[in-house]
Amino acid sequence: MSDYVVALTGGVGGAKLAYGLTQVFEKERVKFVVNTGDDFVYNGLYICPDIDTLMYTLSGSNDQDKGWGLQDETWTLHNQLEKLGVTSWFQIGDKDAATHIARTTQLSEGKCLTSITRELCDAFGVENEIYPLSDLTISTKVVTKEFGELSFQDYFVKNKCEPSVEEIRFEGDGLEFPNPQFLSLLESDNLKGVIVCPSNPYLSLEAFFLCKDVKKMLSELSVPVVVISPIIQGDSIKGPTKKIMSELGLDTSVLSIAEHYKEMATCIFIDNKDLNLKSEIEKFGIDVSVSNIYMDDAAKKVALANEVKNYIFNYNKSE
Repeated sequence: MSDYVVALTGGVGGAKLAYGLTQVFEKERVKFVVNTGDDFVYNGLYICPDIDTLMYTLSGSNDQDKGWGLQDETWTLHNQLEKLGVTSWFQIGDKDAATHIARTTQLSEGKCLTSITRELCDAFGVENEIYPLSDLTISTKVVTKEFGELSFQDYFVKNKCEPSVEEIRFEGDGLEFPNPQFLSLLESDNLKGVIVCPSNPYLSLEAFFLCKDVKKMLSELSVPVVVISPIIQGDSIKGPTKKIMSELGLDTSVLSIAEHYKEMATCIFIDNKDLNLKSEIEKFGIDVSVSNIYMDDAAKKVALANEVKNYIFNYNKSE
């Protein structure tokens, strides 16, 4: 087996860096593990939003304007369901629905999510290895001031992230049984680094570190764990990260992100606009790389991915 890195990802922000990583690493040298805490059943279909976002992005078939779903999508099924009075707050296009139908059908036949994901990736021409965080259920619960406990999708999509967040909880058998292939990747002598993509730390990534043994394994690695900040100058790069941090009583800065990951991180990439916080972050015992981490085009995604790659390779050479 070739040397490789493992990227932990979820959502649109993580998929952006993931695209860059596929451009600077050979396909067998970058492997992705994807959050499954957002997965849910909707109108009878088993939906894995973060897996699909990554799969569509790496296949070049994603809707780049929306950041989710497929390009050149049509909405016949969605519109007809609305006419029939079926719940339709979660938008599923016709082509996207085919993905969910294929997954749901295979799950009903007894196949595991890992093997189904591989088959779907093959169908979309994605050659990189993509692993669900677990083959068993992990559910993200958002406790809100207005509505009490909501499922992730009720909070994120149905209520558009508007309720005030008091707590975020995770539950399900998947926390006790993370994907064994993920754990095997972390245990291998061929592992050269772990990359924590700029996904929401509290919604999209926390489930990774609550899974049995994962946080301990990451903190004990002899190879670097590199975090990409989802915050620039106190604001979210994408999504409700800033809002959630504020409602949880956290300072909305890269200092909070660094403190959140300090037990595991070797290095954190922050934006040039946060250079003034570099010395404060280093007090956590974390290396700080200052760069342009705002990835608003393909070239910037590749450039950041290449900097992360160089850090990992230089770190290994210095050991």
